[in-house]
Amino acid sequence: MNIKSTAILFAFTLSSFANYCYAQNTPLLEYVAQYEASANGLAATATRSLSRIDENSYHLSNSLEASLAG
Repeated sequence: MNIKSTAILFAFTLSSFANYCYAQNTPLLEYVAQYEASANGLAATATRSLSRIDENSYHLSNSLEASLAG
């Protein structure tokens, strides 16, 4: 199989998978994830959340707060 045939097969497979996922009409799961990190005198806190607005809409939020330790 040459590179062109492989690329076409890959594109078809990816397209089929995307159509399958879209056809499932499965709602996304809402979540909140919080992260903390520190290094070299710097500290950071991050939050990421996904919330459902209505049947077909979601809100993705990201926030980051950084500070100097000391």
